[in-house]
Amino acid sequence: MPFYSLNPGLFHNPKSCALVNGTTVYSNRSIATDCSCVAPFNADPDLAGPGIIAFFCFMAWTTLLIAGIPVYYSLRQSRERTREGKSDRWRLRRTGRFLCDALELKTGSEDQQVVPLSSQQRAANWWSHYSCFPEAEPIEPPMLHLAKATLVPLTDIQIITGFAYILTGASTITHISYYHEQFVVNIWWLTQNSLWVSRIDCNNDTLEFAIFRHHIRRIIIFASVLISAVFQGIVAVRERYHWDPLQPGRCYHDDGYGTNWSQNVFWLVGTCFYALSLFLGSMQSTRRWSAKLARATTAKLNSLYEKIVQSHKEMVLRYTDTINLPTHQRMLATLPPALTFLCHLTLVALSWLVIQFMAIWSSGSGSHILEWVVYSIFAAQSTFWVITLKVANKGLILGNEQQWTFGQILVIAVAVLVLFMTVDTMGGELLLSLRRKQWFMNLSLRWWRK
Repeated sequence: MPFYSLNPGLFHNPKSCALVNGTTVYSNRSIATDCSCVAPFNADPDLAGPGIIAFFCFMAWTTLLIAGIPVYYSLRQSRERTREGKSDRWRLRRTGRFLCDALELKTGSEDQQVVPLSSQQRAANWWSHYSCFPEAEPIEPPMLHLAKATLVPLTDIQIITGFAYILTGASTITHISYYHEQFVVNIWWLTQNSLWVSRIDCNNDTLEFAIFRHHIRRIIIFASVLISAVFQGIVAVRERYHWDPLQPGRCYHDDGYGTNWSQNVFWLVGTCFYALSLFLGSMQSTRRWSAKLARATTAKLNSLYEKIVQSHKEMVLRYTDTINLPTHQRMLATLPPALTFLCHLTLVALSWLVIQFMAIWSSGSGSHILEWVVYSIFAAQSTFWVITLKVANKGLILGNEQQWTFGQILVIAVAVLVLFMTVDTMGGELLLSLRRKQWFMNLSLRWWRK
């Protein structure tokens, strides 16, 4: 019995729908009323099996949740900074200062910005970075320190598995179905969003990011992004110009969130922007140029921020001085500083939005809370689309896509390995911290006895 036909007499209980050109087709299966796809396609459990989906979703959301711990401490520090030395009883002003600090509307001074280190500085800091002496002990809370240490193996797993998955999809580009293309693109994005939320800045030139391991990480990420950009371009062109609801493999049901030409182009442009950022970050000269540009931008934003404060004070002062004048004269006197205040506020808001947009798409160092929220939304969107795609196309899959293959069992084994690595990392960090404290106590006792 055929999957679909123009003759309803071939089916016991035919279900119909009309194509875009007005043709009515029939099937004995439940098909979409808009006939977005009536042609079946073969199952591929290694790309869309339950083990694959469960593994990538579990890893991505585990990373996102652990990355939320530094976000919590960042918000707590912002609250403490905006509360210290402030006797202002206006809740609105306190809230405004807190939001400005948390969203980094006013960044630090130039002296607080990251400055590229020379080779001599790296060598001089190596001992304090890797030694077990008290100087190397972090001053941050233990939970925050453990979260950062746990994110390292988690993000490395995201890099490797994301690269392997996009490479698998690209290797089947000649015969992969449009349905499975969506799995490849969205699951790859899921790995990238959970990677970016860990704030691995590939353009940073400090000691932490100058080791050989990070260079290898940067190369793998760049290769993964480059392959994904080409793959996404092919997907966008195929779905735009070669979609056929009657051709097996050239359509799928997109009743949920779905995708279209504008969305495909949007994500493709973002991927290309990230690839360009990684390419520029692969050279030390461009990393230093990027650091100088960041410091110059920070200085300019801080200058604009100070102008906002001054223009606001001038506006309030002008209004206070003209309190006894008629209303129209008071408005005319207050209008110039008010317009100046609005202009400066608009410039700062637009500059901040542009900087945050570039930081999000290049995995930069923008507002911590904003990046975590945006990447979590992106991850939720990809997760929702993967699940919706799986459920909506059950009736079109030929074969058993629920069977457990070696590829699915392997990724589950990797997930278990990651759990062991995470527990081992946490235990190692706790043991190292105890050893440092014990060494410091012994040293203090010896000094006291002398």
